[in-house]
Amino acid sequence: MQNKQILYARSCFSFILFLLLMIILGIPLLVILLLTPRAYIQKNLLIYWLLALLFRGFIYASFIPVKITKKRDSYPYPALYVANHQSAADIALLGYVQGIHPHFWFYWDRFSKTPLFSIFTTRLGLGITQNNPGHDARTLLRGIGLMRDMRCNAIIFPEGGRFNDDKIHQFECGFALLARKAAVPVIPVYLHNSGNAYPPQSFLIHTGYPVTVYIGEPMNIAQDESDQDFCDRVHRWFDKYTAK
Repeated sequence: MQNKQILYARSCFSFILFLLLMIILGIPLLVILLLTPRAYIQKNLLIYWLLALLFRGFIYASFIPVKITKKRDSYPYPALYVANHQSAADIALLGYVQGIHPHFWFYWDRFSKTPLFSIFTTRLGLGITQNNPGHDARTLLRGIGLMRDMRCNAIIFPEGGRFNDDKIHQFECGFALLARKAAVPVIPVYLHNSGNAYPPQSFLIHTGYPVTVYIGEPMNIAQDESDQDFCDRVHRWFDKYTAK
């Protein structure tokens, strides 16, 4: 019982810290996003400086031990970061990996209809519907342009949902087309234990589950490689972690 009480008290304290972070950093960021024309958001480094502080603050305030394991000291940009998805904490983890470099997210369009939160999603990401081909084609073209012309990194969760079962599920392979058309490498990122540390639909934050972020070598799609073959090759990179 005592452990449960400590867990609940620590989680409450974390959420108080999250609220303070949103007041101190989130509100100024929100105002800047509203005042900055959409075409210039990726050029406004103050936005990404505030985002980097916010993501780092969320991780520290959660008290979850996080270790970043990289295959190299520096990574090319622009690049397309492809990650598994277990928890809402993954947003902060991937944002933390980006630092202050301009980046954007691909997300399900339904999140663009959430009050207040939609200001962040629609200005810092691109919504995919999966039931409106014309809209999704324009979204992909805009993403290609942001990577190729604005030199922004992109982040995508190709499983299409959150899965907290220690498995890598089937990938939606649209990221292969993005990598080909934008001529950027894919950087695979495996998030280990984030779903145990902060399970979906949970209030409690379990600090007893250290999270490891594995960042792999950049992977380039070959000219004679099909989108499906490249998608399968990236998926196999993730399989080696779930097989441990």
